[in-house]
Amino acid sequence: MVDKSWMLNASAIRAAKQCVSVVKDEMGIKLLLSNPEFYFLLQEYVDLTQSQRLAEAFKKLQQYADPNIAKAAQRRQAKDDNVSGESVTVSGKTYARFRGSKEFSGLYRGQPVYR
Repeated sequence: MVDKSWMLNASAIRAAKQCVSVVKDEMGIKLLLSNPEFYFLLQEYVDLTQSQRLAEAFKKLQQYADPNIAKAAQRRQAKDDNVSGESVTVSGKTYARFRGSKEFSGLYRGQPVYR
C-alpha cells in the first residue's frame, strides 16, 4: 500500500487538481483524486503523452509526494510491461510493436492501441 499523506498538504492538492485539469483538457479523461490509483494513472498519462503542460504539473506534484511512491510506480510500470520484440517510434516516443498477440496500430488520445 502506498502512503498518501501527501494529500494532506493544500499545495499538493492544488498541484494534483492542476494535473487533473490538464488531463481533462488534453485527453478528455476525468481523473479523480479519490481514485486509489490516482498517482499511478497520472504517471502513466505523463509517460504516454507529449504534453509539456502535464509534465510540468506532474513535476510540481512530485515535490510533495513521498519518494517511495515514485519507486512503487516504477516497479509497477516494469511489471506491467509485458511486451516482446521490436519497437515503434511515434513522435519521438518508443512503443513496443507487439503486446501479447496484438500489434501496435497507432495512438488514441496519447495511448498506444494494439489490434
